[in-house]
Amino acid sequence: YMFIPVLSLMAENRYRKILWYIVGYSLLVDATLPLLCSLTSIQWNGAISSPLNGYIIFIILGYLLSTEDISKRNRKLIYLSGIAGAVVRYIGTYILSMRDGSVNGIFSSYVQIHSFALAAAVFVFFKYIEWDKILGKSAQKWIADISGCSLGIYLIHRRLMDYELKIVPFPESSLLWRTGGIIMTYGISLIIVYSVKKIPILKKVFP
Repeated sequence: YMFIPVLSLMAENRYRKILWYIVGYSLLVDATLPLLCSLTSIQWNGAISSPLNGYIIFIILGYLLSTEDISKRNRKLIYLSGIAGAVVRYIGTYILSMRDGSVNGIFSSYVQIHSFALAAAVFVFFKYIEWDKILGKSAQKWIADISGCSLGIYLIHRRLMDYELKIVPFPESSLLWRTGGIIMTYGISLIIVYSVKKIPILKKVFP
């Protein structure tokens, strides 16, 4: 987040191709090749990794997708890649885990190609939903208010989960936690962030 002011300097249209190049290069050398090497037991030379690797690519890719007029054809391709990403992540994990007799986490990283594909598909899908035809203006304002809390929720949810897991009577690996726990954590985080943002001085805590 401290690096975003630097990236904001490249928001001008003349730098758009450079941003796409950064995303493409990182998806290749950070999100794809290391995974393929892990699957084939080949040692990966991390020296050629992108200096802008990891989660920051989500920020750049999100910005590009949010400001791009994506054709229906390309949207379908993005959706198909998202479905493929989900299959790789979940079916692949199941197959390898059954083979090993324990949970195999080779596909569990958030910065692998299938994770980016799935995230992009969900992002584009919600971007092109015609909310004005589905929801009224009041509902749209409500959603906009919730959206404004997203960064704050992201910043505190992990710490909140640590406290929740000390209280709930089931382990982190349980199905109940991985389903209901998501809703509970998001709901509590939303209430905290939304409330703090309404307090005149404290609201600056959450951007």
